[in-house]
Amino acid sequence: MPIRVTHERAARIDEQLAFCIYKSGKQFNLFEDDCWVKFFQDNFGYTPPSRKDLAGPLLIQAHKNIKEKVKLVLSSSSSLCIVTDESTDIANHRIINTSVVTDSGVSIYHSNKEAEEGKMGAEELAAHTVEEAKEITSRDLSKWTAVTSDTCATIRAFGGVLGKTLEAAHVIPVLCDSHGLQLIIKDLLKLPTIKKIFEEASAIVGLFRHSSKQYAYLRSEQLKHYGKEKALIASVITRWGTQVNLAKSLENSKEALRSFAFREDTEFKYKEQLTSLEFWGHVTELLELLELIYKKQKMSEANRANICYVYARWNEVESHLKEKANKSGVFAADLKIYLEGT
Repeated sequence: MPIRVTHERAARIDEQLAFCIYKSGKQFNLFEDDCWVKFFQDNFGYTPPSRKDLAGPLLIQAHKNIKEKVKLVLSSSSSLCIVTDESTDIANHRIINTSVVTDSGVSIYHSNKEAEEGKMGAEELAAHTVEEAKEITSRDLSKWTAVTSDTCATIRAFGGVLGKTLEAAHVIPVLCDSHGLQLIIKDLLKLPTIKKIFEEASAIVGLFRHSSKQYAYLRSEQLKHYGKEKALIASVITRWGTQVNLAKSLENSKEALRSFAFREDTEFKYKEQLTSLEFWGHVTELLELLELIYKKQKMSEANRANICYVYARWNEVESHLKEKANKSGVFAADLKIYLEGT
């Protein structure tokens, strides 16, 4: 006898299957192939929904269900922190992103809306955020306790505007801890001695990544030294942590890179640096300087990050920089000047 499933049960399975597809980011036509259709029919007596259904009524129903669950979570939270920021999409439209964090640390992505034409300064962003807060809190703005964003000039002014807004005067503006720590790394990489070493390190990684022949020689040396290949990681200023990972990837392949530089059959602009003990000492010092800041940054990005730890983190970073400035390292003079100016 063929397996049969009732219409009501099939509808429940449709919703559950659709939610799994949405959550895992799979293609809507995932189960439309004949083999999948036959598999479900033979084993469960069930026919999976088409991509048309998944992109239509099932998606609408899933959105409605999630919206109700989110509304329940937000209403049961005694305090809410709104996280807002501006960005551009692939078509260069100005987008305002809004998320919300509950008193239990649950973070929910709320909306991304295109900014209206014209000026989008602190006043406009504040007005937009107040309206979003009304929707998030069901117009009970007393639950809105804080607002977090990046550290640009507009956002600094935005906090001041909120403080003068009657409905939001009680809201505490909190600058992004992670972004602030990244800006410290960015500032340090502009200091003359640090900049020189970092640019040389970046150039070495860049040359390998653009020369497959020389990279093949390096991989051969890596296999001799470590029994496996190790990637060299390029740095991108918008990708936090890549500056530290670049230095770490060089340090992790130090012996192989030195062996590569001593080979007569290789051609490489920076052979002199790769054979220089001074250069490698500077790379190690750079990594030691940046790594603690990077670790604190990762802590600030954790799901359960708490504002209570921010002050202690920044104190530790300051102590770390002062310690490096008062030692006889190659970066000491630049670090003293940097600390005096901050």
